[in-house]
Amino acid sequence: MPLERTVQGDGFVLRFSWHGDHLRAQVDGEHDTYEISLAYWMLVAQECARRQATRVLVVENIAQQGDDVDLPKLIDAIIALGFRDIRVAFVDLVEAHMKAMEHGEILARERHITGRVFAHEHDAVRWLRHGIE
Repeated sequence: MPLERTVQGDGFVLRFSWHGDHLRAQVDGEHDTYEISLAYWMLVAQECARRQATRVLVVENIAQQGDDVDLPKLIDAIIALGFRDIRVAFVDLVEAHMKAMEHGEILARERHITGRVFAHEHDAVRWLRHGIE
C-alpha cells in the first residue's frame, strides 16, 4: 500500500500520507460548502478504513469558509461515516475559521467523538499521539 496518495475532488484536492501511527489528510481548495466538506470527509473515512487507521490528522487549507455549512448537520454526517471509533485531530490553516471550528469541536464532543481542533499541526500531532481524553 503506497504511503502517499492524492485524490482530486469536486472543488478540492485531498492528499493522504501515512505517518506510522496515524493517517494525515490535507485538503486544499478555494471555497468550502457543505457538499465539499462532506465529500472530503467521506474520502477520509474510506482511507481510514482502507488503512485500518484509528488516528487521523485532518489539515484543512480552504481559503474561504462557506456560509452555507450547517455544522450540526455536518457533524452528524461525519459521525455516520464511522468516526466514533477514530481519534481525530483537525487543523484549520486559516486562523479566521477557528471560532467556527471550535464550535464544531464542541458539537462533536457532545456526540462522543474523540476529537480536537488546533491552529497548529505540531500541537495536533502531539495530542493525537499522546493526549489524554
